Amino acid sequence: MKKEKKLYKRIGDIPGTSLFFILVAVGLIVYGIMYIAGTKKSRDTAELRMKDVASYVKGQCVLYDYSSSEEEVKSLIRIAEKTQILCRDLLLAHSIADEKTLFEFIDEQRLTGVILTDDTTGKKKIYSTESEDISNWEGILERVKNISENESYVERFVYNSEYCYDYAVVSRTDCPGTMICYMKQKRSSVNGTELSVKTLLTGYNFYTKGLVAVTDGKTIIGSSDEVLSGGSVLDCPLIMEARKIQNYGSVEEIREDTDYLAIREKVRGYFIYVFYPKSSALGMRSEFVLYTMIIYTVLAITVFAVHQLIESKRRAERIKSIEKASAERELLAKEAIKANNAKTDFLRKISHDIRTPVNGICGMLDIADYYDNDSEKRRECYEKIRRASDYLLDLVDDVIDVSKMEQGLYMLKEEAFDIEKIFYSIADIMNPKAEENGITLECTCENIIHKDLFGSALAIKRIIINLITNALKYNNKNGTVTATLKELSSDGKHARFAFICADTGIGMSKEFQKHMFEPFAQEAKILSSATYSGTGLGLAIVQKLIEQMGGTINVESETGHGTVITVNISILINDGNIPAATNKSSHSALNSNAPLKGIKALIAEDNELNTEIAVFFLENAGATAVCANSGKEAADLFAASAPGEINVILMDIMMPEMDGIQATGIIRAMKRPDAATVPIIAMTANAYPEDSMRARNYGMNEHLPKPISQQKLIETVLKVLSKN
Repeated sequence: MKKEKKLYKRIGDIPGTSLFFILVAVGLIVYGIMYIAGTKKSRDTAELRMKDVASYVKGQCVLYDYSSSEEEVKSLIRIAEKTQILCRDLLLAHSIADEKTLFEFIDEQRLTGVILTDDTTGKKKIYSTESEDISNWEGILERVKNISENESYVERFVYNSEYCYDYAVVSRTDCPGTMICYMKQKRSSVNGTELSVKTLLTGYNFYTKGLVAVTDGKTIIGSSDEVLSGGSVLDCPLIMEARKIQNYGSVEEIREDTDYLAIREKVRGYFIYVFYPKSSALGMRSEFVLYTMIIYTVLAITVFAVHQLIESKRRAERIKSIEKASAERELLAKEAIKANNAKTDFLRKISHDIRTPVNGICGMLDIADYYDNDSEKRRECYEKIRRASDYLLDLVDDVIDVSKMEQGLYMLKEEAFDIEKIFYSIADIMNPKAEENGITLECTCENIIHKDLFGSALAIKRIIINLITNALKYNNKNGTVTATLKELSSDGKHARFAFICADTGIGMSKEFQKHMFEPFAQEAKILSSATYSGTGLGLAIVQKLIEQMGGTINVESETGHGTVITVNISILINDGNIPAATNKSSHSALNSNAPLKGIKALIAEDNELNTEIAVFFLENAGATAVCANSGKEAADLFAASAPGEINVILMDIMMPEMDGIQATGIIRAMKRPDAATVPIIAMTANAYPEDSMRARNYGMNEHLPKPISQQKLIETVLKVLSKN
């Protein structure tokens, strides 16, 4: 079956025009081969048939010769017996044969005649029922005149082509002399005395279109052509040409008016000739070639039909493939348009979300300037500015997180944590927002047996916060949100938790639920409403985080009837061997007015505003700062300082002339005692775990993402200094 499929495939791979010419070329080759083979086959068949005919005629000649000889002997014996009877009768009668007695004997014995010779008188007398002249027998009489008394002589004498004589000669008993008794017969009436092709080929199916002739060397005594029978060999040009064939039994070509195949045989004095027209012999070649070409034509038509069928099928498959590709392109185009529209809507929305806090920041700055002498009012403005800044930071983080998650580059930071404590801390954060919107938020924990866990606390926080935020955001006035955290099971190593967030909000349509986890996806009624705001990234981030943690999410929602979202996650149990992250060494220092007093820091930062902020935070904490605008300048300043003079280095990553990674490598490679131990903190806008890992791999001690706060900066500096 596989071979047939391969054959069909190979036939189908040949172009139609090429296949046609190949079949024609092969046909011509087949025709040539069959023509040559047909010629040889026809010649061999003709030779075989001619030899068969010659062999048969040869056998018949032998049979005829045997039969003819046997009959002749019988006839001659009968003549001899009759002659002996006549001699005996004359001897018993003691008389000389008279005419009456002889004619009575001739009639009685059915003889043609009797010849008597008298040696005493020299007379010769013939007594015959027919008028015959004694002169016809002179030669025979002369030959047998000396026959002795006890001898007899018999012979068949062929008188002419029509008659023959069987005769017997004995010595006379009544007087010296000879006696001849003879019987004249037509040769045609003598059994076995006429040789003809009709009698020779009785029972033989001789179906060639040739000529058969049998001669005795001079006369054609039998032939398939009755005109030739009885004629002279010299009068037949074909036989004369065939007599030139040297080897008896071999078939050779001769030419007489037309080309013939001829064979010559000889047996017991007979010469057998078989002739076959070459055109007739090769006529079988035409039939052979014709039948072969008919078969080949049928085969070629079949192959061509199969090719056309395969081509038709492939053409249909190509059309189907083109239609499918066209449909896919159309679908992709629609999806691209859809994605583009989603991004356009996202940009419109994110532009709104960015401009809103920026507008708040700018407005609060103007209000703070207006209330220059009202410190309470100014503090209130600064707090609102900080909240707006935090919102902007969260928004930027969400956009970047989604991009990294789609590329598979987002890394989860794992640590020890208390899940119950995290859940209730989130509830404390969310309750004020719920109250502002007039929504009741109920947060409960059920069956929490293993609260100390090890995993990505940040991811769990983001999942719960995003889901509750959406439930509050897309809810109705005086609506309800119920958030429940419950432990489902445990195998001793992992505990399985379910977080269920149910709301009485606006719900989602079945159509939107098909692509609700796509980035920037928002339902049309939300996009067209000013009541609900958002970027459409919340659910996308939640799904990606859950997938990365090996969990599942299930959504049940109906337009106008709220939404229930269930998240199932398995988390490693912390059996107490994994300590929670603490920074005890810095607590006492943080409580002092100058926690970094006596510390000299080298700041490598190309942005003046960021440099000013870092210098303020450090000096306000009691430290002194040295600034560099590039990585090269930072490396030069460190090299120019005394060993141990610089206690810590704050290194920006992306700087002109030389980046922070290269500068760190140069510093670590310096031949001085503090080159390998001086703490280097990466201070960069690249805020992801992989960025932190990358910084550590290149010789930095900690990673401090921007924007930085004074407290976080002090904690990080104290942390690296305590390790040294």
